[in-house]
Amino acid sequence: EKGKISKKSLEENISIGINCGSFSYADIPHQFKYIMGVTGTLKTLSEPEKEVVQKVYGISKNTYAPSVFGKNNLGFSEKNDIFVENQDDYFNRIKNEIECRIVGKIPETKRSVLVFFDSKKKLLEFYNSETFSLMKNNTDILIEETTPDEKEKVIKYATVSGKITLLTKSFGRGTDFISRDQIVIANGGTHVVQTFLSEELSEEVQIKGRTARQGQTGSYSLVLLDSSLEWFLIKKEEIQENKGAYYNLLNEKRNNKFRDQYETNKDNIIKARERHKESQAFLLAISSGNMKEVEKFLLEQN
Repeated sequence: EKGKISKKSLEENISIGINCGSFSYADIPHQFKYIMGVTGTLKTLSEPEKEVVQKVYGISKNTYAPSVFGKNNLGFSEKNDIFVENQDDYFNRIKNEIECRIVGKIPETKRSVLVFFDSKKKLLEFYNSETFSLMKNNTDILIEETTPDEKEKVIKYATVSGKITLLTKSFGRGTDFISRDQIVIANGGTHVVQTFLSEELSEEVQIKGRTARQGQTGSYSLVLLDSSLEWFLIKKEEIQENKGAYYNLLNEKRNNKFRDQYETNKDNIIKARERHKESQAFLLAISSGNMKEVEKFLLEQN
């Protein structure tokens, strides 16, 4: 009416959004008669999570199958491989970890390094920083927006000698970084740097598992920004008091935070379950031709 957009644009975009219900992800498994699960992090579940698996979803039998490749060959020292830095030193420590870890045991040879970030924003901030500028030429980036073809290429070359790859945390689960480079294998395998504290231990275990795969060797280190730990209610004084023995503090605070969050999630799930049931009844009304109930639901929702 005001002439600010074209008629073509109007026709392409004009619409009325209708709320047709919502479904609870937590309740979808209950549609099935049998529920089974397969995970490499079963032993890392917290007590609240174990309770949900058993009581809510009825999975009462746990089977632990050892790896066909034998003992895990991951190198990680809770005392020496965890660093907590302030804002001024955080990026420098990440860069130093890359520089130190990419150096091979054999002179003039190099390993490969994967660096995991909590978000795309933080990854690009580090990548475009002056601190990292001299290392960008031999670095690949893997984020959610990466095209499938490019993603496959980056994953394939991520474990090649001398390669640095920056990734968002979503690639810490289910992505196979298997090194076939004999130089990397001979020099201790791929190194993984995690630059944030996972909210759940299971995620941390998965990120560690991106190296030392299928019987190969590998290593892992954790570089954390002190201010980011405030989300877990970790005070800077506690960090200072536990210098050199960070892991127990980090894990304890993480578990406490998870328990608090879990109680909140339970309330949200109960509310979501009610909307889920109403939406299921709506679908049933549509399939059975009960237009009176369909109309009633849509009026209430909109």
